[in-house]
Amino acid sequence: MGEITGVDAPQVSAIGDAVLDVAGRLERLAHGTGEGAWRARSAVAGSQLSEFGAADTALSWQEALQGLAEQVRAFGTDLRQAAADYQESDAAAAGRLNGSVGY
Repeated sequence: MGEITGVDAPQVSAIGDAVLDVAGRLERLAHGTGEGAWRARSAVAGSQLSEFGAADTALSWQEALQGLAEQVRAFGTDLRQAAADYQESDAAAAGRLNGSVGY
């Protein structure tokens, strides 16, 4: 028959932690976009961006990055919850098996 399969719940949880770290970095980037837009207003020689344009661009980037951060955070949270659910189910199944063996 086939190989025994399983889930490495601690590894899935660790991946969830790494994903949550990425969400945190995205959130920090989102909060810093306004400052960067003002500094980059004349980043290219000869270019000029109106103050309204810079503010509008910064707000758009901030909203996009914040939305992405929320999606990434939800994914990381789901991974951690899946790992916890697996460990709980695995422990419950092991308990039922141990109880039915009758040693």
